[in-house]
Amino acid sequence: MTAKEKYQKFKAQVFNAVDEGGKGRLSTVVTSLIMGLVFLNFLMVVIETFDVLTDTWHTFFHAFEVFTVVIFTIEFLVRLWTADLLYPKLGGGKARVKYLFSFMAIVDLVAIIPFYLGALVPINMVMVRSLRVLRMLRILKVTRYSSALTMVGKILKLRSKHLMSSILMIFLMMMIIAVIMYHVENEAQPDAFNNAFDSLWWAIATITTVGFGDVAPITTIGRIMGGLIALLGVGLVAIPTGILTDGFIREMTKEERRERALLRKQKPETVTCPKCGVQCCVEETPPEDTEPITKTTKTDTIS
Repeated sequence: MTAKEKYQKFKAQVFNAVDEGGKGRLSTVVTSLIMGLVFLNFLMVVIETFDVLTDTWHTFFHAFEVFTVVIFTIEFLVRLWTADLLYPKLGGGKARVKYLFSFMAIVDLVAIIPFYLGALVPINMVMVRSLRVLRMLRILKVTRYSSALTMVGKILKLRSKHLMSSILMIFLMMMIIAVIMYHVENEAQPDAFNNAFDSLWWAIATITTVGFGDVAPITTIGRIMGGLIALLGVGLVAIPTGILTDGFIREMTKEERRERALLRKQKPETVTCPKCGVQCCVEETPPEDTEPITKTTKTDTIS
């Protein structure tokens, strides 16, 4: 085996270890390590909101953060190195560029960039808190290893046009309602409905049926319109929900059909002997004490 062949073999083994579809014990260990670090980081960000725990365990938290970033950085570099195996039809350079602009590569970068920004660039406390919030996005790395979350992303992508159309329609309706309510309620409540954007807050709370109650119409026309808009909101909010539900049903149906087709391929075809009732595979020969199995047609039966 030449040096190049050994290199390609080693590269394929590394790719199998880090790829979410990889097989073997090493792939399982790598997947478990990444998943465990993601959930521990998410828990760490929550714990750091308690000042008492942060002051006591600050050194441990920082050491764990450094360890996590090192592991995630190595993972990202390895995935970038083996991108040509992920996209075999592309060359090495094109495959790496395609991977860099993929959704999961962006998630991997977001998981490590806040640490390097905080270490290399002098920042104030506001930026530190913002970077801590960005660390919460590391939970998105879980989508790489979860088939259910992958299905959610696939449905959002397939139904993106319909979702964008429904969201745009809802936004336009809210803007129209906000302008109308401004003209209706401005004289009675100049502080609450000072402009269209103040009215938009009420429109959002009403159409989404949240109804915080901090702003409410007091005029007769305003109350009538408010009631009608609240009823209209039930139907408007249901539109994106219906689109996503339809997408889930279709994808789950496809998945069930794939599983059934796979089971049919794995299950051998059997036939039953008309004489003794013994079942055997089509590829197998029937028992010696039975006559050969022949398929009968309707014409044979009639004759």
